[in-house]
Amino acid sequence: DISCSGQSSSGFTVTWTTDEASDSTVDYDDDGSPYASEASDATMTTSHSVEISGLDADTTYYYAVTSEDASTNSATSSEQTCATSAATSALASAAP
Repeated sequence: DISCSGQSSSGFTVTWTTDEASDSTVDYDDDGSPYASEASDATMTTSHSVEISGLDADTTYYYAVTSEDASTNSATSSEQTCATSAATSALASAAP
């Protein structure tokens, strides 16, 4: 299963598992494939977690994950979506 969590106004974390140790890559964009941006981690693992930051607030992002093992066998997921939360104004959150 692939999931996104920890949504903030500027990012989120994508997590997934694989049956073999492999690296972690998330390709993403706010208008779908082809994806303009990539976040990755070369650590070989079966429990993958990639943090994506520097995103626009209150925006739906489209992404796909890819994992490649030591033998260069790779697998790419179908397209997934995750949305950043709305930005909060410092004025709106300040007590009167």
